[in-house]
Amino acid sequence: LLDITNSRVILGMPLIQRGQTQGVVLFADARRTRVFSQRDMDMARALVGQAATALENAGLVYDLEQSLEDLRETQDRLVQTARLSAMGELAAAVAHQINNPLTTIMVDSEMMLLDEQPDSHNYRSLQAISRAGKRAAGVARRLLAIARPNDPDSPPERIDVVDTIEGVLS
Repeated sequence: LLDITNSRVILGMPLIQRGQTQGVVLFADARRTRVFSQRDMDMARALVGQAATALENAGLVYDLEQSLEDLRETQDRLVQTARLSAMGELAAAVAHQINNPLTTIMVDSEMMLLDEQPDSHNYRSLQAISRAGKRAAGVARRLLAIARPNDPDSPPERIDVVDTIEGVLS
């Protein structure tokens, strides 16, 4: 070690943090061969103690920064969750407000269809109203599905594809 450092004398002090040795700090004198005095050793011990404290503080600062970053990420996730929850509540309220008049529109148009001749102009208009009401009810149902968690045990919902296509075309 003397050759590697081009030193004549070396003093080694353990670097201790929280009662555990983390390494060794070497003090070398390249100019002269001498015996380190008690004062030199006390000063070296004080410097190594300060270095150990500085390293420990750096570790604590790093841990604190990591904790702060984790806290920010958790806060961002909570804000996003709150937004999604608010959107779900709004979707449920909108769906409820749409469903009430839709029920009247759909029931009345179906009742009027019963009194109308299938070849009349009014019949086709009432069918279009009924299809539009069903489409709007589907939108309201999807809004409610967003607002409520999915039930994995619930059966799949049947959709009339022909009716959907006719509604799109009209």
